[in-house]
Amino acid sequence: MIYTDLLSSLDELNDEQVGKVFRAIRAYHMSHSEGEGRDWKAEFDGLMNDFVTRIVFAPFRASFERDAEKYRSIVERNRKNGKNGSSKKETTQETQEAIVGSATTQESQVNPVGSMETQESQVNPVGSTETQKNPKNPNRTDNDNDNDNDNDKYKEKLSYESTKKDGDVSSPTPAPAPERPPTPYENFMSWMKDNAPEVYRNFGHKMTQTEYDRIRGIIDKAALVDYVLAMENRKDLVKKYSSLYLTLRNWIRRDEKKS
Repeated sequence: MIYTDLLSSLDELNDEQVGKVFRAIRAYHMSHSEGEGRDWKAEFDGLMNDFVTRIVFAPFRASFERDAEKYRSIVERNRKNGKNGSSKKETTQETQEAIVGSATTQESQVNPVGSMETQESQVNPVGSTETQKNPKNPNRTDNDNDNDNDNDKYKEKLSYESTKKDGDVSSPTPAPAPERPPTPYENFMSWMKDNAPEVYRNFGHKMTQTEYDRIRGIIDKAALVDYVLAMENRKDLVKKYSSLYLTLRNWIRRDEKKS
């Protein structure tokens, strides 16, 4: 994926230079694929020998690497969620089977000799139309007991819903989302604030994320730290320059010409 804000770096290039940049983008991606035949890595390395192509391609490369890392994180997260979802599904199925088995056992205990029709025929073999009495309380019929049981279940339901509305402390709460680790750019700016305060405080324009990616595409982190510490020891820089990014670019070009 190419973001539109990165394309502004092509405005100052001629057609030949723009073509080299897009050839480098293609060679970079093809060198990471599993295709055989053309030596894309050698072609990419050859394009990186051009100073302008290397500088302009740097933010594109950093963007590609960030997107690839995000994709890998999403794949790993989905893999873990799928595994957890499968485990929960198996647990739920086992619970349902246990409930069904328990209900079947209770039904067999309530009616051990057959259906309700069989029981009625044994209790009232002559076919009397009188209502069957409750053995515990002859003055109350079985229908009265059924109504009492229904009322008890209704009260339990109301009690559960009331507790749920008031806030049950035993209900599970979602775990907080993990904090996002700082990016390399954020780590560098924090380091500069602590170790190069003059540079951090006095340069009016420090560096954006895109500018940092461009610089890191040219030099490694150790070299960038050396440049910033060298600027920290030059008190006259604040009077001459206002942009940390442009100053770094000029110093890097100066050293490349010397070498």
